[in-house]
Amino acid sequence: MITSFQSAKSIGNTPSARHSYKSPPRVRGIGVKFQKGLSTSTYDKSRKSVLAEAAKQPNIQYITQDFSQKFQDFVRENTENPYTNYEQVSNLTAEFLKKNLPDTILKILGDMSKGGKETIVVLKNLPVKLDENALPPTPSDDREDFEKDYVSEYFLLGLAKLMGKPYLMVNEKDGQIIQQIVPSDPKAKSSAGSKEPFEYHTENAHEENPPKIFMLSCIRGDKNANTTYYSLDDLLDNISIETIDELQKPNFLLKTGSVSNTDEFLKTAVLKKNDAGEFEVQLNTAPGRAEGTTDSAETALEEVKDFFASHTRPSVNLEQGDTLILQNKRMFHGRDAFEVSTTQEERRWLQREYVSEDPNSKL
Repeated sequence: MITSFQSAKSIGNTPSARHSYKSPPRVRGIGVKFQKGLSTSTYDKSRKSVLAEAAKQPNIQYITQDFSQKFQDFVRENTENPYTNYEQVSNLTAEFLKKNLPDTILKILGDMSKGGKETIVVLKNLPVKLDENALPPTPSDDREDFEKDYVSEYFLLGLAKLMGKPYLMVNEKDGQIIQQIVPSDPKAKSSAGSKEPFEYHTENAHEENPPKIFMLSCIRGDKNANTTYYSLDDLLDNISIETIDELQKPNFLLKTGSVSNTDEFLKTAVLKKNDAGEFEVQLNTAPGRAEGTTDSAETALEEVKDFFASHTRPSVNLEQGDTLILQNKRMFHGRDAFEVSTTQEERRWLQREYVSEDPNSKL
């Protein structure tokens, strides 16, 4: 369910004020009409897609020091709390980004927002805090209070508005508009885990309308924690026609898992076609997150899981100042297992933002 964010605590009005983050209460959302999948059709494996070729490696773009300083000045001048006034912050920041980001990067973001060939992008050297402020210890879990300035939050919300519309999931992480991703449950096969690999998935596959784009901003990196990825087009080139046809039938239960406050599932097809006739996917291959309601559906799921299990997992290691941007419906992602640092000052810390389609986006 999708809603506007309405609750958090703001402190301070000075340009360098920090905010004290406290988990918001759960809020009610607005229902979204389900867009049903299209009828079964055969995938043409003879068509070696340009999209698949573009998705093999992330498009890496570097942010200049000049932009970093201008962006910090912008945040110093705008003291709105992004957790309470996210619409105002996202609009103001999107206008700043549109005027100050290089044209090359704006074109890449525009391509992604329109569902083009760019399916995975990494922006590097972004500021995550004001130069004069220290970075606080990583929260021990996604609900722990922390004090930090607004730099990374402003950028994520502005970027989301450039490409669509930022939104939150009411039943996930207490409805945070910007979610804190920290290793709080070592054995979990989710974003909170570390010791177990997190299998390939798309974000919120159990939702009727999953995010079009999602972003991860690295506040504090870990050289041993790799984010894995695999493009849908590459998967389709390597599984059977029969499985591709089966995945287009509404014979799958996609479940919420432990990340949600509810125990819900969605019965749907895993593969659907968008208005441009390209396949899109919603699927989480982690244990207990998807099952077929027929023998042939279960067989199709097993072929997908077996393929992922038997092939090398391409990955990117996110460093402080990196922002990873994915087309969620055309790119799987996951995480390799890693050992968590024993100190909170060194522990991995990401922030996550979801983006839905919006005809009033800034691009």
